[in-house]
Amino acid sequence: MLKAILLVLLIIGFPRIYGTEIPLVILILPFYVSTIFLFFKKNQVYLSCFLFVVLSWFSVSIATFIFGWGNSKDLFFVFVLLFKVILSLLSGVVLYELVSKYKNVLFYWFIIQSAIIISSIISLEFYMFLLNFISPRSALVFSNIYGLRAMGFGLFHIEGAILFIISIFFMVLDSKGSLLKNIALIVALPLGSTVARSAIIPFILLSTFSKEIWLKLMMMVTFSSLLILSIFIENGPLYEALEVFRVLLNNDSMSIRSTSAVANMVIWPDSIYTYLYGDGRFYDDAGGFYMHTDIGYLRILYFSGILGVVLFMLMNIFLLFYPIVKYKKLKKIGKARYSLMAFALLILVIVMNIKGLFLALVFFPVIYLNAKNSLH
Repeated sequence: MLKAILLVLLIIGFPRIYGTEIPLVILILPFYVSTIFLFFKKNQVYLSCFLFVVLSWFSVSIATFIFGWGNSKDLFFVFVLLFKVILSLLSGVVLYELVSKYKNVLFYWFIIQSAIIISSIISLEFYMFLLNFISPRSALVFSNIYGLRAMGFGLFHIEGAILFIISIFFMVLDSKGSLLKNIALIVALPLGSTVARSAIIPFILLSTFSKEIWLKLMMMVTFSSLLILSIFIENGPLYEALEVFRVLLNNDSMSIRSTSAVANMVIWPDSIYTYLYGDGRFYDDAGGFYMHTDIGYLRILYFSGILGVVLFMLMNIFLLFYPIVKYKKLKKIGKARYSLMAFALLILVIVMNIKGLFLALVFFPVIYLNAKNSLH
Protein backbone atom coordinates (compact mmCIF):
# COMPACT_ATOMS: atom_id res chain seq x y z
CA MET A 1 0.00 0.00 0.00
CA LEU A 2 2.83 2.43 0.85
CA LYS A 3 4.31 1.95 -2.63
CA ALA A 4 0.90 2.53 -4.22
CA ILE A 5 0.40 5.77 -2.25
CA LEU A 6 3.81 7.03 -3.36
CA LEU A 7 3.04 6.20 -7.00
CA VAL A 8 -0.32 7.97 -6.85
CA LEU A 9 1.42 11.04 -5.39
CA LEU A 10 3.76 11.03 -8.38
CA ILE A 11 0.94 10.62 -10.91
CA ILE A 12 -1.90 12.94 -9.87
CA GLY A 13 -0.91 16.49 -10.68
CA PHE A 14 2.32 15.45 -12.43
CA PRO A 15 4.82 16.90 -9.91
CA ARG A 16 8.12 17.68 -11.62
CA ILE A 17 11.57 16.34 -10.93
CA TYR A 18 12.98 18.89 -8.47
CA GLY A 19 13.64 22.20 -10.22
CA THR A 20 12.91 20.95 -13.76
CA GLU A 21 10.04 20.75 -16.27
CA ILE A 22 10.21 16.92 -16.34
CA PRO A 23 7.25 15.10 -14.70
CA LEU A 24 8.25 12.50 -12.10
CA VAL A 25 5.79 10.06 -13.65
CA ILE A 26 8.26 9.63 -16.53
CA LEU A 27 10.37 7.58 -14.10
CA ILE A 28 7.40 5.28 -13.35
CA LEU A 29 6.04 4.49 -16.82
CA PRO A 30 8.91 2.19 -17.92
CA PHE A 31 7.95 -0.22 -15.12
CA TYR A 32 4.40 -0.43 -16.49
CA VAL A 33 5.18 -1.05 -20.16
CA SER A 34 3.46 -4.45 -20.12
CA THR A 35 0.34 -2.95 -18.48
CA ILE A 36 0.20 -0.16 -21.06
CA PHE A 37 0.79 -2.61 -23.93
CA LEU A 38 -2.07 -4.82 -22.68
CA PHE A 39 -4.30 -1.74 -22.44
CA PHE A 40 -3.65 -0.86 -26.09
CA LYS A 41 -4.15 -4.47 -27.16
CA LYS A 42 -7.54 -4.81 -25.44
CA ASN A 43 -8.78 -1.40 -26.57
CA GLN A 44 -7.21 -1.18 -30.01
CA VAL A 45 -10.36 -0.22 -31.96
CA TYR A 46 -11.41 2.62 -29.66
CA LEU A 47 -7.83 3.79 -29.16
CA SER A 48 -7.18 3.71 -32.90
CA CYS A 49 -10.00 6.22 -33.32
CA PHE A 50 -8.59 8.30 -30.46
CA LEU A 51 -5.09 8.30 -31.94
CA PHE A 52 -6.53 9.24 -35.34
CA VAL A 53 -8.11 12.34 -33.75
CA VAL A 54 -4.85 13.16 -31.94
CA LEU A 55 -2.79 12.84 -35.12
CA SER A 56 -5.37 14.86 -37.06
CA TRP A 57 -5.10 17.71 -34.55
CA PHE A 58 -1.32 17.47 -34.60
CA SER A 59 -1.19 17.45 -38.43
CA VAL A 60 -3.48 20.48 -38.69
CA SER A 61 -1.36 22.28 -36.07
CA ILE A 62 1.89 21.54 -37.92
CA ALA A 63 0.40 22.62 -41.26
CA THR A 64 -0.91 25.82 -39.68
CA PHE A 65 2.50 26.57 -38.21
CA ILE A 66 4.26 26.03 -41.53
CA PHE A 67 1.93 28.38 -43.42
CA GLY A 68 1.37 30.80 -40.55
CA TRP A 69 3.51 33.45 -38.83
CA GLY A 70 4.59 31.57 -35.74
CA ASN A 71 8.09 30.94 -34.42
CA SER A 72 9.85 28.09 -32.63
CA LYS A 73 8.11 28.91 -29.33
CA ASP A 74 4.71 28.33 -30.92
CA LEU A 75 5.83 25.04 -32.46
CA PHE A 76 7.28 23.90 -29.14
CA PHE A 77 3.96 24.60 -27.44
CA VAL A 78 2.19 22.28 -29.92
CA PHE A 79 4.51 19.47 -28.80
CA VAL A 80 3.89 20.38 -25.14
CA LEU A 81 0.13 20.02 -25.60
CA LEU A 82 0.56 16.73 -27.47
CA PHE A 83 2.89 15.42 -24.76
CA LYS A 84 0.44 16.31 -21.98
CA VAL A 85 -2.48 14.54 -23.68
CA ILE A 86 -0.44 11.35 -24.30
CA LEU A 87 1.04 11.49 -20.79
CA SER A 88 -2.44 11.75 -19.26
CA LEU A 89 -3.51 8.67 -21.21
CA LEU A 90 -0.53 6.52 -20.21
CA SER A 91 -0.49 7.71 -16.60
CA GLY A 92 -4.24 7.17 -16.34
CA VAL A 93 -3.74 3.50 -17.25
CA VAL A 94 -1.25 3.12 -14.39
CA LEU A 95 -3.52 5.04 -12.01
CA TYR A 96 -6.43 2.73 -12.90
CA GLU A 97 -4.25 -0.26 -12.04
CA LEU A 98 -3.35 1.20 -8.64
CA VAL A 99 -6.85 2.39 -7.71
CA SER A 100 -8.39 -0.96 -8.72
CA LYS A 101 -5.89 -2.99 -6.71
CA TYR A 102 -5.72 -0.76 -3.62
CA LYS A 103 -9.22 0.43 -2.79
CA ASN A 104 -8.21 2.99 -0.14
CA VAL A 105 -5.19 4.46 -1.89
CA LEU A 106 -7.03 7.65 -2.91
CA PHE A 107 -8.18 8.20 0.67
CA TYR A 108 -4.61 8.06 1.96
CA TRP A 109 -3.56 10.31 -0.92
CA PHE A 110 -6.24 12.78 0.20
CA ILE A 111 -4.98 12.75 3.80
CA ILE A 112 -1.40 13.41 2.68
CA GLN A 113 -2.36 16.14 0.20
CA SER A 114 -4.60 17.82 2.79
CA ALA A 115 -1.72 17.91 5.26
CA ILE A 116 0.56 19.35 2.55
CA ILE A 117 -2.00 22.02 1.56
CA ILE A 118 -2.51 23.08 5.18
CA SER A 119 1.26 23.14 5.78
CA SER A 120 1.72 25.34 2.71
CA ILE A 121 -0.70 27.84 4.26
CA ILE A 122 1.13 27.88 7.59
CA SER A 123 4.75 27.89 6.42
CA LEU A 124 6.29 30.15 3.78
CA GLU A 125 9.40 27.95 3.69
CA PHE A 126 7.33 24.84 2.94
CA TYR A 127 5.32 26.72 0.31
CA MET A 128 8.54 27.81 -1.41
CA PHE A 129 9.86 24.23 -1.21
CA LEU A 130 6.76 22.93 -3.01
CA LEU A 131 7.32 25.43 -5.83
CA ASN A 132 10.33 23.35 -6.87
CA PHE A 133 7.98 20.52 -7.88
CA ILE A 134 5.94 22.52 -10.37
CA SER A 135 6.91 24.13 -13.66
CA PRO A 136 9.71 26.68 -13.03
CA ARG A 137 7.81 29.23 -15.11
CA SER A 138 4.73 28.84 -12.92
CA ALA A 139 6.87 28.76 -9.77
CA LEU A 140 8.23 32.21 -10.63
CA VAL A 141 4.68 33.61 -10.64
CA PHE A 142 3.49 31.73 -7.56
CA SER A 143 6.54 32.73 -5.51
CA ASN A 144 5.00 36.21 -5.36
CA ILE A 145 1.53 35.23 -4.14
CA TYR A 146 2.16 33.34 -0.90
CA GLY A 147 -0.68 34.08 1.50
CA LEU A 148 -3.20 34.17 -1.34
CA ARG A 149 -2.80 30.57 -2.53
CA ALA A 150 -2.12 27.20 -1.00
CA MET A 151 -0.43 24.31 -2.76
CA GLY A 152 -0.25 20.52 -2.65
CA PHE A 153 2.37 18.15 -3.98
CA GLY A 154 1.95 18.57 -7.74
CA LEU A 155 -1.34 20.36 -7.15
CA PHE A 156 -1.29 24.04 -7.91
CA HIS A 157 -3.74 26.59 -9.19
CA ILE A 158 -6.68 25.61 -11.41
CA GLU A 159 -5.76 22.12 -12.63
CA GLY A 160 -4.49 21.11 -9.18
CA ALA A 161 -7.68 22.25 -7.45
CA ILE A 162 -9.84 20.46 -10.01
CA LEU A 163 -7.83 17.24 -9.72
CA PHE A 164 -8.16 17.40 -5.94
CA ILE A 165 -11.97 17.58 -6.15
CA ILE A 166 -12.28 14.92 -8.88
CA SER A 167 -10.10 12.52 -6.89
CA ILE A 168 -12.31 12.83 -3.82
CA PHE A 169 -15.54 12.42 -5.79
CA PHE A 170 -14.20 9.36 -7.57
CA MET A 171 -13.11 7.88 -4.23
CA VAL A 172 -16.51 8.50 -2.61
CA LEU A 173 -18.65 7.34 -5.53
CA ASP A 174 -16.56 4.22 -6.03
CA SER A 175 -16.73 3.21 -2.35
CA LYS A 176 -19.54 1.86 -0.18
CA GLY A 177 -20.42 5.05 1.65
CA SER A 178 -17.61 5.18 4.20
CA LEU A 179 -18.27 7.91 6.81
CA LEU A 180 -14.63 9.09 6.72
CA LYS A 181 -14.72 9.40 2.94
CA ASN A 182 -17.96 11.37 3.09
CA ILE A 183 -16.37 13.74 5.60
CA ALA A 184 -13.41 14.05 3.21
CA LEU A 185 -15.80 15.22 0.50
CA ILE A 186 -17.10 18.03 2.74
CA VAL A 187 -13.55 19.12 3.60
CA ALA A 188 -12.40 18.89 -0.03
CA LEU A 189 -14.13 22.04 -1.32
CA PRO A 190 -12.69 24.61 1.12
CA LEU A 191 -9.24 22.99 0.92
CA GLY A 192 -9.33 22.72 -2.87
CA SER A 193 -10.53 26.31 -3.15
CA THR A 194 -7.45 27.58 -1.32
CA VAL A 195 -5.45 26.18 -4.23
CA ALA A 196 -7.83 27.81 -6.75
CA ARG A 197 -11.41 29.07 -6.57
CA SER A 198 -12.17 27.00 -9.67
CA ALA A 199 -12.50 23.96 -7.38
CA ILE A 200 -16.13 24.98 -6.98
CA ILE A 201 -16.87 24.15 -10.64
CA PRO A 202 -16.16 20.37 -10.56
CA PHE A 203 -17.74 20.21 -7.10
CA ILE A 204 -21.03 21.62 -8.43
CA LEU A 205 -20.95 19.58 -11.65
CA LEU A 206 -20.13 16.24 -10.04
CA SER A 207 -22.70 16.78 -7.28
CA THR A 208 -25.39 17.86 -9.73
CA PHE A 209 -24.92 14.98 -12.17
CA SER A 210 -24.72 12.34 -9.48
CA LYS A 211 -27.89 10.28 -8.96
CA GLU A 212 -27.12 10.07 -5.23
CA ILE A 213 -29.55 12.23 -3.22
CA TRP A 214 -27.25 12.19 -0.19
CA LEU A 215 -24.50 13.70 -2.31
CA LYS A 216 -26.71 16.63 -3.27
CA LEU A 217 -27.61 17.11 0.40
CA MET A 218 -23.92 17.12 1.31
CA MET A 219 -23.31 19.77 -1.34
CA MET A 220 -26.03 21.94 0.20
CA VAL A 221 -24.59 21.48 3.69
CA THR A 222 -21.10 22.33 2.45
CA PHE A 223 -22.28 25.43 0.61
CA SER A 224 -24.31 26.63 3.60
CA SER A 225 -21.34 26.17 5.92
CA LEU A 226 -19.01 28.07 3.59
CA LEU A 227 -21.51 30.91 3.24
CA ILE A 228 -21.52 31.30 7.01
CA LEU A 229 -17.74 30.88 7.24
CA SER A 230 -17.19 33.61 4.63
CA ILE A 231 -18.64 36.14 7.09
CA PHE A 232 -15.94 35.53 9.68
CA ILE A 233 -12.75 34.86 7.64
CA GLU A 234 -10.95 38.13 6.92
CA ASN A 235 -7.60 37.20 5.35
CA GLY A 236 -5.36 34.44 4.02
CA PRO A 237 -5.88 31.69 1.41
CA LEU A 238 -9.25 30.71 2.87
CA TYR A 239 -10.42 34.31 2.52
CA GLU A 240 -9.48 34.17 -1.17
CA ALA A 241 -11.14 30.77 -1.52
CA LEU A 242 -14.43 32.08 -0.14
CA GLU A 243 -14.68 35.07 -2.48
CA VAL A 244 -17.55 33.60 -4.49
CA PHE A 245 -19.54 33.02 -1.28
CA ARG A 246 -19.00 36.62 -0.13
CA VAL A 247 -20.24 37.76 -3.53
CA LEU A 248 -23.38 35.66 -3.08
CA LEU A 249 -24.01 37.21 0.33
CA ASN A 250 -23.16 40.83 -0.43
CA ASN A 251 -23.82 41.53 -4.11
CA ASP A 252 -26.51 41.08 -6.73
CA SER A 253 -23.85 40.37 -9.36
CA MET A 254 -21.71 37.24 -9.69
CA SER A 255 -18.77 39.34 -10.90
CA ILE A 256 -15.46 38.39 -9.30
CA ARG A 257 -11.92 39.29 -10.34
CA SER A 258 -11.25 36.13 -12.33
CA THR A 259 -14.47 36.32 -14.36
CA SER A 260 -13.87 40.01 -15.05
CA ALA A 261 -10.37 39.20 -16.30
CA VAL A 262 -11.78 36.57 -18.67
CA ALA A 263 -14.37 39.01 -20.00
CA ASN A 264 -11.60 41.48 -20.86
CA MET A 265 -9.80 38.77 -22.88
CA VAL A 266 -12.66 38.14 -25.31
CA ILE A 267 -10.96 39.44 -28.45
CA TRP A 268 -12.37 37.97 -31.65
CA PRO A 269 -10.32 37.67 -34.87
CA ASP A 270 -10.92 40.41 -37.42
CA SER A 271 -10.01 38.26 -40.43
CA ILE A 272 -11.99 35.40 -42.00
CA TYR A 273 -8.69 33.68 -42.75
CA THR A 274 -7.93 33.40 -39.03
CA TYR A 275 -11.24 31.59 -38.55
CA LEU A 276 -10.49 29.28 -41.47
CA TYR A 277 -6.91 28.23 -40.72
CA GLY A 278 -5.52 30.43 -37.94
CA ASP A 279 -2.39 32.55 -37.69
CA GLY A 280 -0.08 29.82 -36.41
CA ARG A 281 0.67 31.72 -33.20
CA PHE A 282 0.20 31.09 -29.48
CA TYR A 283 2.54 33.90 -28.38
CA ASP A 284 3.25 37.44 -29.54
CA ASP A 285 6.71 38.86 -30.27
CA ALA A 286 7.13 40.00 -26.65
CA GLY A 287 6.48 36.47 -25.33
CA GLY A 288 2.96 37.23 -24.08
CA PHE A 289 -0.25 35.55 -25.19
CA TYR A 290 -1.06 36.20 -28.83
CA MET A 291 -3.74 38.92 -29.13
CA HIS A 292 -3.50 39.28 -25.31
CA THR A 293 -6.00 36.51 -24.64
CA ASP A 294 -5.62 33.47 -22.39
CA ILE A 295 -9.05 32.02 -23.25
CA GLY A 296 -8.54 28.40 -24.34
CA TYR A 297 -10.88 28.46 -27.33
CA LEU A 298 -9.45 31.72 -28.63
CA ARG A 299 -5.83 30.60 -28.25
CA ILE A 300 -6.52 27.50 -30.35
CA LEU A 301 -8.66 29.50 -32.80
CA TYR A 302 -5.90 32.04 -33.35
CA PHE A 303 -3.38 29.24 -33.82
CA SER A 304 -5.21 26.78 -36.07
CA GLY A 305 -8.69 28.08 -36.89
CA ILE A 306 -12.10 26.50 -36.31
CA LEU A 307 -10.99 23.02 -37.42
CA GLY A 308 -8.17 23.17 -34.89
CA VAL A 309 -10.64 24.05 -32.11
CA VAL A 310 -12.96 21.15 -33.04
CA LEU A 311 -10.13 18.61 -33.17
CA PHE A 312 -8.55 19.97 -29.98
CA MET A 313 -11.79 19.59 -28.01
CA LEU A 314 -12.56 16.18 -29.52
CA MET A 315 -9.06 14.96 -28.61
CA ASN A 316 -9.48 15.98 -24.98
CA ILE A 317 -12.97 14.59 -24.38
CA PHE A 318 -12.74 11.48 -26.58
CA LEU A 319 -12.28 8.95 -23.74
CA LEU A 320 -15.39 10.29 -22.01
CA PHE A 321 -17.70 9.32 -24.89
CA TYR A 322 -17.66 5.57 -24.15
CA PRO A 323 -19.08 5.80 -20.59
CA ILE A 324 -21.68 8.33 -21.76
CA VAL A 325 -22.85 6.22 -24.73
CA LYS A 326 -23.01 3.11 -22.54
CA TYR A 327 -25.18 4.80 -19.89
CA LYS A 328 -28.16 2.45 -20.17
CA LYS A 329 -26.03 -0.70 -19.99
CA LEU A 330 -24.04 0.65 -17.05
CA LYS A 331 -27.24 1.66 -15.29
CA LYS A 332 -28.56 -1.91 -15.53
CA ILE A 333 -25.57 -3.22 -13.59
CA GLY A 334 -25.54 -0.39 -11.04
CA LYS A 335 -22.53 1.43 -12.53
CA ALA A 336 -24.26 4.52 -13.93
CA ARG A 337 -21.95 6.67 -11.80
CA TYR A 338 -19.21 6.28 -14.44
CA SER A 339 -21.50 7.65 -17.15
CA LEU A 340 -22.62 10.54 -14.98
CA MET A 341 -19.06 11.39 -13.94
CA ALA A 342 -17.95 11.28 -17.57
CA PHE A 343 -20.75 13.64 -18.58
CA ALA A 344 -19.93 16.05 -15.74
CA LEU A 345 -16.26 16.03 -16.74
CA LEU A 346 -17.10 16.58 -20.40
CA ILE A 347 -18.98 19.74 -19.40
CA LEU A 348 -16.04 20.66 -17.15
CA VAL A 349 -13.63 20.61 -20.12
CA ILE A 350 -16.06 22.71 -22.19
CA VAL A 351 -16.46 25.26 -19.38
CA MET A 352 -12.81 25.44 -18.31
CA ASN A 353 -11.58 26.22 -21.83
CA ILE A 354 -13.45 29.49 -21.51
CA LYS A 355 -10.97 30.40 -18.77
CA GLY A 356 -7.75 28.97 -20.25
CA LEU A 357 -6.33 25.99 -22.12
CA PHE A 358 -7.62 22.92 -20.32
CA LEU A 359 -6.56 19.42 -21.37
CA ALA A 360 -7.64 15.83 -20.73
CA LEU A 361 -6.98 14.79 -17.13
CA VAL A 362 -5.42 11.62 -15.80
CA PHE A 363 -8.83 10.47 -14.49
CA PHE A 364 -10.39 10.31 -17.96
CA PRO A 365 -8.72 6.94 -18.81
CA VAL A 366 -9.58 5.71 -15.30
CA ILE A 367 -13.29 6.37 -15.81
CA TYR A 368 -13.17 4.91 -19.32
CA LEU A 369 -11.52 1.70 -18.09
CA ASN A 370 -13.88 1.35 -15.14
CA ALA A 371 -16.87 1.66 -17.46
CA LYS A 372 -15.47 -0.71 -20.10
CA ASN A 373 -14.34 -3.39 -17.66
CA SER A 374 -17.66 -3.23 -15.83
CA LEU A 375 -19.37 -4.35 -19.03
CA HIS A 376 -16.98 -7.20 -19.77
